[in-house]
Amino acid sequence: MMADLARLHADVLAHPDSDAPRLAYAEAVAKTDAARADLIRMQLEIARMQREGSNPAVLDSRVRTLLEKHKDAWAKDVAGVRGVKWVGFERGFPEHVHMNARDFIDHASELFARARIRHLDLLEVKPHGGELFQT
Repeated sequence: MMADLARLHADVLAHPDSDAPRLAYAEAVAKTDAARADLIRMQLEIARMQREGSNPAVLDSRVRTLLEKHKDAWAKDVAGVRGVKWVGFERGFPEHVHMNARDFIDHASELFARARIRHLDLLEVKPHGGELFQT
């Protein structure tokens, strides 16, 4: 089962814009973590509703409740990267991170190997700006 989840997670990372790998992961994880499967499905539905201009307020409330209860466990892998201060979920997976700029410079490859980070908020950037923005 763990090998299947690892393979499905790799598929999510390889195809970040596709909902299909996320749904496949939700289906597989539902047997051992129904709440995680619910989060994935609800956040995918929220994204769909937002694209269509609908108000997903009811789902947003349910997602907040799930994250309050389970977020630490679900974010543990990404939060374990040195310097990560906060992890946010989108479409069921960690995609938003706040972290120290120095730690990002030193551990970016590890971070991106663990999650498809699409939103990155760097803290304490000024002392590391030159190194961050080298071409």
